[in-house]
Amino acid sequence: DAGLAVRKKAELARAILEAFGAFVRRDVNIPADGGGAEDGDPPPVAGDVPDVPLLRELIATYRSVTPVVQGLATDVVERLKGITLAQWIEESGWAGSQLAVQHFNFAGMKGISEVDRILREAPATKVEYRAHDGVDTYLKFAGIRDFVTGYFLFLERSPYRGWKEMAMRSPHDFIRFIGRTWAQRDGYASRVINIEQRLVAAGVVRSDGGLTKPGEEDGPALLITGALSSERIADEGATAEFLELAAALEAAPRLAPVFPVVVAQCGLESDWGRSDLARVHANFAGIPWTEMLAEVAAPVPHPTDPTRGKFCRFLSPTSFVRAFLRRLDNDPTFAGWIDNIDDGARFAAFLGRTWRPNDPTYADKIAGILARIGSDDGGRDPIIENDDDDTHGGDGSTTLTGLVLQIKRVRAEKRRGMKERTVSTYRVFHDRRPVAGLSGMICEARGPGDNSATGLR
Repeated sequence: DAGLAVRKKAELARAILEAFGAFVRRDVNIPADGGGAEDGDPPPVAGDVPDVPLLRELIATYRSVTPVVQGLATDVVERLKGITLAQWIEESGWAGSQLAVQHFNFAGMKGISEVDRILREAPATKVEYRAHDGVDTYLKFAGIRDFVTGYFLFLERSPYRGWKEMAMRSPHDFIRFIGRTWAQRDGYASRVINIEQRLVAAGVVRSDGGLTKPGEEDGPALLITGALSSERIADEGATAEFLELAAALEAAPRLAPVFPVVVAQCGLESDWGRSDLARVHANFAGIPWTEMLAEVAAPVPHPTDPTRGKFCRFLSPTSFVRAFLRRLDNDPTFAGWIDNIDDGARFAAFLGRTWRPNDPTYADKIAGILARIGSDDGGRDPIIENDDDDTHGGDGSTTLTGLVLQIKRVRAEKRRGMKERTVSTYRVFHDRRPVAGLSGMICEARGPGDNSATGLR
């Protein structure tokens, strides 16, 4: 853990000297300050990012430089800044390696083959350097700007042919593509993505992958209170199936910290349950088919556009929630998702980078939805109350004693090709206390204003 090593460098230096003394069986004079640290205190950190002078300089310079890459639009290059900065941090140990300190080479780039253009245009020179795998020829730059230029020229070499197409798809597709050749180590891309998420949390990287400017806030503040207004969700036009989904999401313990964010995301993806995928296949987030979900889903073509490929079909909102979690756990795209759920805004930004990486406004859209459906008082307004909890008795839900069936009309809706219907919630009380297991959704198929006996039992 390079960040830990930087913060604990005094203790680390002392331990190394003590180990050396024990190895050679000699007394070693250990300075009181821990062997060369300027002071005994660890360097301050910004969020979870070590405050290292060279790292600060790297970030500040990269903010001010936008490389010109033939074949890539400027906005695509800007969105690569977060993931490439994270890669440089992974390679240089948070700008602490001697290759970075002495030669401004933050990416471990060797000067072996196809580097003439880099030597000429960056410019750069060659230098012998001993790394963990022995002495080899590396590239040396005169400064950070030259390094940035050299890095993107390095990508133009034949081993990385195709990287621009991946960059246009998303920053994470880019790092997975080049990572297979750059490091040839298991989990390389996931480690880089985790560093990027730390940079986002520290306010260095925006949710769209670009670098923040000093004093810049990344998008509007999100309303993450843990409470949503079911009436406001209904006002968005949510279907009965979507309200059932919201209840299933609320009941998922692992999603509890970000339950409002996921509800908003599913509302965005499924048009509140009205999309073809949601109506026909209970797929509320456009989840494409993958074998990792075979136990909880079935492969189906898109209901109206088979050319879009295969998608997941779920039997119920509950099975969708199970698949949603399984995808987060097992798809490398979402590596480290669990580290982002302690903060709703952070998780929304994470979804923006991973679920829809080509939509730089994805997190902002979620924020806008949350602002509309959040409960004003921040209190608990569940979609469907947990009926095993008898603390709701006598809370004013009903003023009647005895056995009470409470039906609350939510809205009228009309689904494509079907008649209008009325959607309501129901709950049974006994002496003002809710009866466990007797609550849920109800639909009157005849529609509002039709009180005929047809269909009644």
